Amino acid sequence: MTGNFLTDILEETHCIESIQALDSWFAASNKIPLLDLVNAHEYGDRLIVIDSYGVKKTIRSIYEELDYPINRGPIFYVSNYVLNYSFETYIIFTQDGMLCQDPNNNRTATFYAWDNWKAILYTKHKDIEAPVILLAYPENEDSIEISISPKLDMRKNILLQDQLTAIEAFYTEIVKMEMHFARTLFDNLWEIVDANRNSSLNNIPLDKLFIYNHPSLIQDLI
Repeated sequence: MTGNFLTDILEETHCIESIQALDSWFAASNKIPLLDLVNAHEYGDRLIVIDSYGVKKTIRSIYEELDYPINRGPIFYVSNYVLNYSFETYIIFTQDGMLCQDPNNNRTATFYAWDNWKAILYTKHKDIEAPVILLAYPENEDSIEISISPKLDMRKNILLQDQLTAIEAFYTEIVKMEMHFARTLFDNLWEIVDANRNSSLNNIPLDKLFIYNHPSLIQDLI
Protein backbone atom coordinates (compact mmCIF):
# COMPACT_ATOMS: atom_id res chain seq x y z
CA MET A 1 0.00 0.00 0.00
CA THR A 2 1.24 3.48 -0.91
CA GLY A 3 -0.70 5.83 1.35
CA ASN A 4 -2.52 7.36 -1.63
CA PHE A 5 -6.11 6.51 -2.59
CA LEU A 6 -5.65 6.53 -6.36
CA THR A 7 -2.44 4.52 -6.48
CA ASP A 8 -3.89 1.98 -4.03
CA ILE A 9 -7.17 1.66 -5.92
CA LEU A 10 -5.74 1.58 -9.44
CA GLU A 11 -2.55 -0.36 -8.60
CA GLU A 12 -0.68 -1.18 -11.82
CA THR A 13 -3.25 0.72 -13.92
CA HIS A 14 -2.49 4.03 -12.16
CA CYS A 15 -2.20 6.44 -15.09
CA ILE A 16 -3.80 9.60 -16.45
CA GLU A 17 -6.32 7.70 -18.57
CA SER A 18 -7.56 5.58 -15.65
CA ILE A 19 -7.89 8.60 -13.36
CA GLN A 20 -9.77 10.48 -16.09
CA ALA A 21 -12.15 7.55 -16.46
CA LEU A 22 -12.85 7.49 -12.72
CA ASP A 23 -13.21 11.26 -12.65
CA SER A 24 -15.77 11.14 -15.47
CA TRP A 25 -17.74 8.36 -13.77
CA PHE A 26 -17.97 10.10 -10.39
CA ALA A 27 -18.74 13.46 -12.02
CA ALA A 28 -21.56 11.97 -14.10
CA SER A 29 -23.01 9.83 -11.29
CA ASN A 30 -22.62 12.53 -8.60
CA LYS A 31 -21.65 9.72 -6.21
CA ILE A 32 -19.10 9.62 -3.41
CA PRO A 33 -16.80 6.60 -2.85
CA LEU A 34 -16.93 5.18 0.66
CA LEU A 35 -14.70 2.38 1.86
CA ASP A 36 -16.63 -0.06 4.02
CA LEU A 37 -13.93 -0.51 6.66
CA VAL A 38 -16.20 -2.78 8.70
CA ASN A 39 -16.36 -5.38 5.91
CA ALA A 40 -13.12 -4.65 4.05
CA HIS A 41 -11.37 -7.45 6.00
CA GLU A 42 -7.66 -7.76 5.16
CA TYR A 43 -7.77 -4.97 2.57
CA GLY A 44 -9.01 -2.44 5.10
CA ASP A 45 -6.48 -3.56 7.70
CA ARG A 46 -3.59 -2.97 5.26
CA LEU A 47 -4.54 0.56 4.20
CA ILE A 48 -1.99 3.11 5.39
CA VAL A 49 -1.06 6.76 5.24
CA ILE A 50 2.47 8.09 5.74
CA ASP A 51 3.07 10.88 8.23
CA SER A 52 5.56 13.74 7.93
CA TYR A 53 8.22 11.64 9.70
CA GLY A 54 7.92 8.88 7.11
CA VAL A 55 6.09 6.58 9.53
CA LYS A 56 3.40 4.34 8.06
CA LYS A 57 0.16 4.34 10.02
CA THR A 58 -2.92 2.30 9.29
CA ILE A 59 -6.08 4.26 8.66
CA ARG A 60 -7.83 2.03 11.18
CA SER A 61 -5.32 2.99 13.91
CA ILE A 62 -5.89 6.71 13.28
CA TYR A 63 -9.66 6.17 13.56
CA GLU A 64 -9.06 4.39 16.87
CA GLU A 65 -6.73 7.15 18.14
CA LEU A 66 -9.47 9.74 17.57
CA ASP A 67 -12.33 7.43 18.54
CA TYR A 68 -13.82 8.17 15.11
CA PRO A 69 -16.64 5.80 14.06
CA ILE A 70 -15.24 2.92 12.01
CA ASN A 71 -18.46 2.68 9.97
CA ARG A 72 -17.85 6.17 8.54
CA GLY A 73 -15.10 5.00 6.27
CA PRO A 74 -12.67 7.11 4.26
CA ILE A 75 -13.80 8.77 1.05
CA PHE A 76 -10.29 9.68 -0.08
CA TYR A 77 -6.82 9.78 1.49
CA VAL A 78 -3.37 11.08 0.59
CA SER A 79 0.13 11.25 2.04
CA ASN A 80 2.90 13.81 1.48
CA TYR A 81 0.52 16.74 1.32
CA VAL A 82 0.72 20.17 2.92
CA LEU A 83 -1.81 22.43 4.58
CA ASN A 84 -1.32 26.14 3.90
CA TYR A 85 1.79 25.35 1.84
CA SER A 86 3.99 24.41 4.79
CA PHE A 87 2.47 21.96 7.29
CA GLU A 88 3.32 18.45 6.10
CA THR A 89 0.76 15.76 6.85
CA TYR A 90 -1.31 12.85 5.62
CA ILE A 91 -5.01 13.62 5.11
CA ILE A 92 -7.96 11.24 5.38
CA PHE A 93 -11.19 12.69 4.00
CA THR A 94 -14.49 11.43 5.40
CA GLN A 95 -18.10 12.52 5.07
CA ASP A 96 -17.81 14.56 8.28
CA GLY A 97 -14.40 16.19 7.87
CA MET A 98 -10.70 15.47 7.55
CA LEU A 99 -8.31 13.58 9.80
CA CYS A 100 -4.68 14.72 9.71
CA GLN A 101 -1.66 15.43 11.89
CA ASP A 102 -2.25 18.01 14.59
CA PRO A 103 -0.48 21.33 13.85
CA ASN A 104 -0.02 21.76 17.62
CA ASN A 105 1.59 18.31 18.03
CA ASN A 106 2.24 16.65 14.71
CA ARG A 107 2.92 13.23 16.25
CA THR A 108 -0.79 12.96 17.06
CA ALA A 109 -3.91 13.08 14.91
CA THR A 110 -6.72 15.61 14.89
CA PHE A 111 -10.09 16.08 13.20
CA TYR A 112 -11.57 19.10 11.42
CA ALA A 113 -15.30 19.12 10.60
CA TRP A 114 -16.29 20.36 7.14
CA ASP A 115 -18.89 22.70 8.52
CA ASN A 116 -16.09 24.87 9.95
CA TRP A 117 -16.08 26.39 6.43
CA LYS A 118 -18.83 27.81 4.26
CA ALA A 119 -17.31 26.84 0.91
CA ILE A 120 -14.68 24.78 -0.81
CA LEU A 121 -12.85 26.39 -3.72
CA TYR A 122 -10.40 25.32 -6.42
CA THR A 123 -7.83 28.12 -6.63
CA LYS A 124 -4.31 28.92 -7.85
CA HIS A 125 -1.24 27.81 -5.94
CA LYS A 126 0.68 30.75 -4.47
CA ASP A 127 4.04 29.66 -5.92
CA ILE A 128 3.40 27.77 -9.17
CA GLU A 129 0.91 27.52 -12.03
CA ALA A 130 -1.13 24.80 -10.38
CA PRO A 131 -4.35 24.41 -8.37
CA VAL A 132 -4.96 24.01 -4.66
CA ILE A 133 -8.15 23.10 -2.83
CA LEU A 134 -9.16 25.85 -0.42
CA LEU A 135 -11.44 25.45 2.60
CA ALA A 136 -12.81 28.98 2.55
CA TYR A 137 -14.89 31.42 4.58
CA PRO A 138 -14.50 30.09 8.15
CA GLU A 139 -17.73 29.83 10.10
CA ASN A 140 -16.23 30.90 13.44
CA GLU A 141 -13.32 32.79 14.98
CA ASP A 142 -11.48 29.57 15.88
CA SER A 143 -11.16 28.50 12.23
CA ILE A 144 -8.94 29.79 9.43
CA GLU A 145 -8.89 29.22 5.68
CA ILE A 146 -6.89 26.10 4.84
CA SER A 147 -5.32 25.24 1.50
CA ILE A 148 -4.70 21.59 0.58
CA SER A 149 -2.01 20.70 -1.96
CA PRO A 150 0.71 18.13 -2.69
CA LYS A 151 4.10 18.70 -1.12
CA LEU A 152 6.25 20.09 -3.94
CA ASP A 153 9.02 17.73 -5.02
CA MET A 154 11.13 18.56 -8.09
CA ARG A 155 11.92 14.89 -8.59
CA LYS A 156 8.35 13.59 -8.44
CA ASN A 157 5.54 16.02 -9.06
CA ILE A 158 6.87 19.28 -10.56
CA LEU A 159 7.45 20.02 -14.22
CA LEU A 160 9.49 23.03 -15.41
CA GLN A 161 8.68 24.68 -18.73
CA ASP A 162 10.27 27.55 -20.62
CA GLN A 163 7.57 30.22 -21.06
CA LEU A 164 9.59 32.63 -23.26
CA THR A 165 10.34 35.18 -20.53
CA ALA A 166 10.80 32.84 -17.58
CA ILE A 167 10.85 29.27 -16.40
CA GLU A 168 7.49 28.36 -14.88
CA ALA A 169 6.68 25.41 -12.64
CA PHE A 170 3.59 23.21 -12.98
CA TYR A 171 2.28 20.00 -11.51
CA THR A 172 3.03 17.00 -13.68
CA GLU A 173 0.00 15.94 -15.71
CA ILE A 174 -0.81 12.98 -13.49
CA VAL A 175 -0.70 15.10 -10.31
CA LYS A 176 -2.90 17.70 -12.01
CA MET A 177 -5.38 14.95 -12.86
CA GLU A 178 -5.27 13.62 -9.29
CA MET A 179 -6.12 17.10 -8.00
CA HIS A 180 -9.00 17.38 -10.48
CA PHE A 181 -10.34 14.03 -9.27
CA ALA A 182 -10.20 15.26 -5.67
CA ARG A 183 -12.10 18.37 -6.76
CA THR A 184 -14.83 16.22 -8.32
CA LEU A 185 -15.26 14.26 -5.08
CA PHE A 186 -15.35 17.48 -3.04
CA ASP A 187 -17.95 19.02 -5.36
CA ASN A 188 -20.15 15.96 -4.86
CA LEU A 189 -19.55 15.92 -1.11
CA TRP A 190 -20.12 19.62 -0.50
CA GLU A 191 -23.78 19.33 -1.51
CA ILE A 192 -24.15 17.01 1.49
CA VAL A 193 -22.15 19.30 3.78
CA ASP A 194 -24.41 22.23 2.93
CA ALA A 195 -27.54 20.13 3.44
CA ASN A 196 -26.42 18.98 6.90
CA ARG A 197 -25.12 22.20 8.47
CA ASN A 198 -27.61 22.09 11.32
CA SER A 199 -26.98 18.44 12.22
CA SER A 200 -24.18 16.84 14.23
CA LEU A 201 -23.21 14.46 11.40
CA ASN A 202 -23.23 14.68 7.61
CA ASN A 203 -25.67 11.94 6.67
CA ILE A 204 -25.27 10.92 3.05
CA PRO A 205 -28.26 9.32 1.26
CA LEU A 206 -27.41 5.77 0.21
CA ASP A 207 -28.03 6.57 -3.44
CA LYS A 208 -25.19 9.12 -3.26
CA LEU A 209 -22.65 6.56 -2.07
CA PHE A 210 -20.50 4.13 -4.02
CA ILE A 211 -19.71 1.67 -1.23
CA TYR A 212 -16.81 -0.71 -1.79
CA ASN A 213 -14.74 -3.10 0.29
CA HIS A 214 -12.13 -4.01 -2.33
CA PRO A 215 -10.38 -1.98 -5.06
CA SER A 216 -11.68 -4.30 -7.79
CA LEU A 217 -15.14 -2.78 -7.40
CA ILE A 218 -13.81 0.67 -8.36
CA GLN A 219 -11.45 -0.73 -10.99
CA ASP A 220 -14.53 -2.11 -12.76
CA LEU A 221 -15.69 1.47 -13.41
CA ILE A 222 -12.83 2.28 -15.79
